[in-house]
Amino acid sequence: KCIEIHPAWSNAYYQRARCNETLGHYQKEIDDTTSSLKYKPKWAAALKLRGYAKYQLDQYDSAVADLNKSIELDPFDAWAHKTLGSVYEAMNNHKKSIESYGAAIKLRPDFAYAYAGRGCAKNNLEDFEGALADTNKAIQLEPSDSWYFGCRGYAKAGLKDFKGAVDDFTRSLELSPDDGWTYVQRSKARFAMGDAKG
Repeated sequence: KCIEIHPAWSNAYYQRARCNETLGHYQKEIDDTTSSLKYKPKWAAALKLRGYAKYQLDQYDSAVADLNKSIELDPFDAWAHKTLGSVYEAMNNHKKSIESYGAAIKLRPDFAYAYAGRGCAKNNLEDFEGALADTNKAIQLEPSDSWYFGCRGYAKAGLKDFKGAVDDFTRSLELSPDDGWTYVQRSKARFAMGDAKG
């Protein structure tokens, strides 16, 4: 209704975009943030929001462009750096992902998700020691996230600590019982321990 009355009110489009994100309506989120940016083109928060929506729709190159522009306008937004790290990881650009997560951590040292994301990127580069350190920190900060335990379990398996890996995968599944990837990883770790039944 606000947009009908004030069609050039950038904040109305932005707020509706945030609602669409909550609902998982990412194309509508892109449409609304694009309308918002039409009237306020240098709004870092709107660029960040649109970049996140594009990431959710696998529009990675365009997401990177939006997020880099957002960071150029507001270099102190840890969430923008974190989201850029997630996009780079989805693109299998693990080094860039690590850099972006690191920038988020520098701005916000208690950012558990950024530690876990950087840890997973390090796993993909087989830097299992580094991944273990990062995921340990993530779990210390937020001990109830299943993904963090899954990432740490993968690092432990890479370091041949298969019992520790099984323990972490089991904890991850206690928190998120429908995660098929984690069942597979736990089975592999159990097999490596000599448990053929997995």
